[in-house]
Amino acid sequence: MKRKIAAAFATGLSVVLLASCGVKGMTGIADEETKAADTVSVAENEADSAVQKTEAKAEKKEEEEKVEEYRIGEAWTEDGLWSITMLGATLTDERNEYSDLAPGAVYVVDYAYSNLGYEDSILDGLYVSLDQEVIDSAGEKGYLYPGTIVDYPESAPVGATCKAQACIGVANPGTFTINMTIFDKAMKPHRAAFVIDPDSEKAEMALPNIEQPDVETYEIGETWVVDGQWAVAVTDVTETEDRNEFEDKNPAAVYIVGYDYKNDGYQDTYGEDTDDSSLNGLFITMDDQIVDSQGMMGYSYAGAIEHQPVIVSLGDSTHAQSCIGVEHPGDFRVSVILYDNKGDKHKGTFLIKVPPKDQEDGAPSE
Repeated sequence: MKRKIAAAFATGLSVVLLASCGVKGMTGIADEETKAADTVSVAENEADSAVQKTEAKAEKKEEEEKVEEYRIGEAWTEDGLWSITMLGATLTDERNEYSDLAPGAVYVVDYAYSNLGYEDSILDGLYVSLDQEVIDSAGEKGYLYPGTIVDYPESAPVGATCKAQACIGVANPGTFTINMTIFDKAMKPHRAAFVIDPDSEKAEMALPNIEQPDVETYEIGETWVVDGQWAVAVTDVTETEDRNEFEDKNPAAVYIVGYDYKNDGYQDTYGEDTDDSSLNGLFITMDDQIVDSQGMMGYSYAGAIEHQPVIVSLGDSTHAQSCIGVEHPGDFRVSVILYDNKGDKHKGTFLIKVPPKDQEDGAPSE
């Protein structure tokens, strides 16, 4: 009897153990399935998150790379840096016989740019050229063409506006686009696209009201001295009615500026290996940067002067003249930019106040 009970007990115990093992086995499988499902869910969430991040980055990049388009007469303005406007384009039949390029059309593009505060460690102001990406009416690339222009781009100091021209050659006539990229002082790129329709009406150049920078200036009779290098002074200014018939420019006013300069120790590195003083002396012109009474860039004009600038040796001095053309009569500024013997750059700015014509002619002032 005891054996039967023991056998029955053993059999029951085996069933319990088997049942227990079965439950544990099923639970383990369920746990594994749950873990696998959780793993898949986490992977899916991570994948979705990665996709969302990629899409967000792509949208941000697309937004950053989005380029504004400007038509003729519309200004691309970057606050504190510049304002650039395309004024129009004129079709020209002129071709350069020395160029290998064979454009289907050549346009002379008039444009203007103002320096709203841009400064550069190398250039002496804002210089804007149209040697950028040009796309013609059929999507082909255009280029700068070596044609004849009257107004060349110059480095405009802060507060100044430059009117310039460029010759653009394209394979297919019609509307073309200039994609411009300009880097600021921090080397951050700024982009804009100018869509130029040659048939559009030309725009008038508007001079922005820019606050002139507070820089040291020298008036007539005052001397700009760089110790051990040079001394420069403007001595007089006279307006002239003479015009050069061979000049393409038509200035509103032309001035003859007289100035003196002395060599106090300057030696041009170009002639440092020679004793010829005509090569290593000081030579100064009064036309590096000219800004007229309305903030527009002036220029050297091919007028008649009596005293040409010459190279002066150590300790010597000379009197010279420059002929200057401006678009707006009245007081103007002239900056002289020179490098000393060590290669350091210096800039002297002269504020030239134009006397009334009666004083110029010797009549007494009121």
